[in-house]
Amino acid sequence: MRHHLAVLDREDGHFPNAENHWRTILDESPEFHPARLGLAELYLRQERWPELETLLAVLEPQAPVDAAVFRARMHLARKEFALARQLLENVLPQAPHAITANVFLSHVLLQAGDESTAEPLLQRIVRLDPGQADSWRNLIVLYRRQNRLPEAIAAARTGCWHCAHDADLLLLQGALLQEGGDWSNAESCLLRVIEMGGSDGSARQRQATARHRLASMYRRMGRVREAVAHWRALLAESPDFPEARGCLEECGAAQPLAS
Repeated sequence: MRHHLAVLDREDGHFPNAENHWRTILDESPEFHPARLGLAELYLRQERWPELETLLAVLEPQAPVDAAVFRARMHLARKEFALARQLLENVLPQAPHAITANVFLSHVLLQAGDESTAEPLLQRIVRLDPGQADSWRNLIVLYRRQNRLPEAIAAARTGCWHCAHDADLLLLQGALLQEGGDWSNAESCLLRVIEMGGSDGSARQRQATARHRLASMYRRMGRVREAVAHWRALLAESPDFPEARGCLEECGAAQPLAS
């Protein structure tokens, strides 16, 4: 129970409460592995490097792979890509199917600009665990950046099939389909993104992007009234979205349409 409370406190940003819960657990049960991992995550987020190093020294004999991943993440946060890569490449032969280690190695490779090594690793990750939405997105963006649009679209379709509730992946699929000229399927994806809703900042931004893309596509298709309706909805939801106001003015619809 106390561990679950600590997790909730950490996710809500109540870091001192979370830390107190995990320290109490470890005082009472020093071998309770999840509490030590929770503290490590907390120290990593707060960039408390000396405390993290001390904790990892205790963690390493019990869980060398977990300790290596946390050390690599620390180096990654400091932009020390070579050190992070070396740690992960050294530990992965001991646990080749450790998804977390593979995922963070892919992050290191991408941030270091080594796309040629990152690509097969991302492909391996989504084969091992097709539910890794973040790895699907990174693979898709890599394909698109290399002007491999058909492969990007195919990966987006497969990723969305495996991660049906990931709105960011769905938005990416809609954008790629729109770019590829498949407007009918792009429309379906973008409408679904809007329907999925959400009230936090990232969800609102995602919905705004989907509305703007949808409206722009409708305008190109000659469906001006539908485009105007979405731009107006976008301005009602996100008044600081300047592109929508400019598009309405270009359509001659800055004032409400006559009924």
